[in-house]
Amino acid sequence: MSTSETVILESNVCPCGHGKILKHVTTQDNPWSSADISYELSCETCAANWVLDQTGIALVSRHAAAKADAANEAWRLAGQRLHAVVEKLVNDYFTHFAAQSKKAEWQEMHRLDIYVGTYRNYLQDKRNKQQAGKIAYGLRNRPWLTALAAELNSETELNQLIATWDARKNEWEEAARAVKRWPVLPKG
Repeated sequence: MSTSETVILESNVCPCGHGKILKHVTTQDNPWSSADISYELSCETCAANWVLDQTGIALVSRHAAAKADAANEAWRLAGQRLHAVVEKLVNDYFTHFAAQSKKAEWQEMHRLDIYVGTYRNYLQDKRNKQQAGKIAYGLRNRPWLTALAAELNSETELNQLIATWDARKNEWEEAARAVKRWPVLPKG
C-alpha cells in the first residue's frame, strides 16, 4: 500500500495583492508515480472572481471567461446551420459534376481549393462513406460557393448565414482578447 505526501508552497501573489496563490504538490512513495500539482487561491475575494484556465498556468477572470465561452458557443451555433447549407451545396455540386473516378473528384476539389488533404486521406474518407460535402470545406472558396448558391436561388440565405457566422466569430475573438490573465507562477 502506498502513501502520499502533500507539500503546500507559495507560488505567487493573488491578483488583488492581499493573498497568495498556493501550489499543492502531492507525491506518492513509489518510484513510478508522478507528482499531482494543483493550485488554490487563499484570498476569498480573488477566489470568487478568478478561476484557473484550461492550461493550468494562469488565472482568468470568471466573468470575462464566461463571456468568452458564451460568445464561442454562439459562434458554434451560428456555424451549425451554415455548415449544413454549405454541405448540401457541395454535395449537390459533386452529384451533378459526376466525376468519372474518385481521383477526378479529388482533383476537382483541389482545383476549387475546397480540399487540401492528400489523395490517401480523401480515399479514407470515401471508405468511411463520407460524401463530398463532409470531405471538402466549401467555405474555403466563398466566391465559388456564392455562385453555386445563386444558381439555386439561395444566395441571400447563404450570405446571411455567412455574415452571422463571421459576426459571431468576431464577437468571440473580441471577448477572448478581453479575458484578463494572471500568472500562477511568478515571472522570472
